[in-house]
Amino acid sequence: MANDLTVSDLARFIAPLVSHPREPTEEDVEFAIRRIRNWTVAGALKPIGDPHSGSGKHRRYDESSVYIAATLSVLADTDQSIGTLLTVASLIRNLFGDMPLLAGTIIERWNEAVNGTAEVFLVLSSVVGRGDARQRATAQILVPLNGLTEALQECRSAVSVNLTAIFAQLDL
Repeated sequence: MANDLTVSDLARFIAPLVSHPREPTEEDVEFAIRRIRNWTVAGALKPIGDPHSGSGKHRRYDESSVYIAATLSVLADTDQSIGTLLTVASLIRNLFGDMPLLAGTIIERWNEAVNGTAEVFLVLSSVVGRGDARQRATAQILVPLNGLTEALQECRSAVSVNLTAIFAQLDL
């Protein structure tokens, strides 16, 4: 995969997720292009350089954007809000060095999902703290049996996404 991708490149990679379970059509690719452009304007996807490069200039994306776009596409299909998509995109970008806040084991889990060597889940949850009526949203990257059940015990609601299955569907 090239390290410098256009919106069209990203759309072709994630089109199988848009069309699943059938083969993607040009309409699916166009739908993916619209999503990618909207996510870029909202700040969920970050192009290389200026996101407002001007008329006739193609936005360019790095390889991590394929995996972010794939994850956002599946979450968007479950009607997650743009706020949730922004949070997830930020979490994933942290793995790739935008803001290196996450521990090495999370990067290992991510790589297992990308390489298909383990079933890895992204879990988005809503938790109400003890003695606190406010909800707080969390996002975790987990391997089942090593944390999925524990992560859901205190949740008011949760969405889990099988990253390994999503990434296996990409047309890379």
